[in-house]
Amino acid sequence: MLAHRSAVALDARHRPAREAAAYFAIDSLRHYLVVHQDQPRVEHHWPTEGGPWQLEVVGPIDTIELTCPPVSIPLGELFEGLVA
Repeated sequence: MLAHRSAVALDARHRPAREAAAYFAIDSLRHYLVVHQDQPRVEHHWPTEGGPWQLEVVGPIDTIELTCPPVSIPLGELFEGLVA
């Protein structure tokens, strides 16, 4: 039974990476955002021309610039009221 619980814990820990990899395989995807619920943090992923995906981790004083659609997201407004 302990081995089963360990496998479940490992599966839960790696699930976000597997989900991201599935999204990264979509050719038309231009941005992938992971918005944390428990802290003012966003992981912004985007593909490079013919290369690997890039990662930028931003916080509440930053702004994310998306190209498709063209939009700026001030994270201070997004996280307004969140107690860190």
